[in-house]
Amino acid sequence: MNLEYFISSLPLLLQDQPAKITPDAFLALCHEQLTPALAGAAAEMLASTPAGAPVRPVGAVLQTA
Repeated sequence: MNLEYFISSLPLLLQDQPAKITPDAFLALCHEQLTPALAGAAAEMLASTPAGAPVRPVGAVLQTA
């Protein structure tokens, strides 16, 4: 699947509201819809982020993929 289409199909994240998708569900979608390199980059981003810490910018993750 095209990365831009995949991103646009995800639920909207709003500040001060709980996410409408869990990290596990997000990773499952990544593995179903994206190339192995992009899905791996998403998994790396989530795995390397301690709970409560800010997530690496998406641009930095995509540059490594």
